[in-house]
Amino acid sequence: PDDGPPAAGQAEETLHAGDVLLLRTGGPAPGQDEADTVRRLLSLAPRFDTARGARECLRAVVAESGGSGHADGLGVLVARVLP
Repeated sequence: PDDGPPAAGQAEETLHAGDVLLLRTGGPAPGQDEADTVRRLLSLAPRFDTARGARECLRAVVAESGGSGHADGLGVLVARVLP
């Protein structure tokens, strides 16, 4: 078994006015692997585009993850780039 630190990476992306950034900690949603979780989060993009605020985006993430919003170890940051 590998007891080293988890894999990490770095990337750079330019964000523009109106873009939404979502950062999520924790593992896959219950009953899903990581790839499924990523696909489901990406499928929420149209809802984020029309959301009135970060709280609405967060509610969509929690609902899509099948959770109640009180999951242990889950952290979500949602930010929209303003003009």
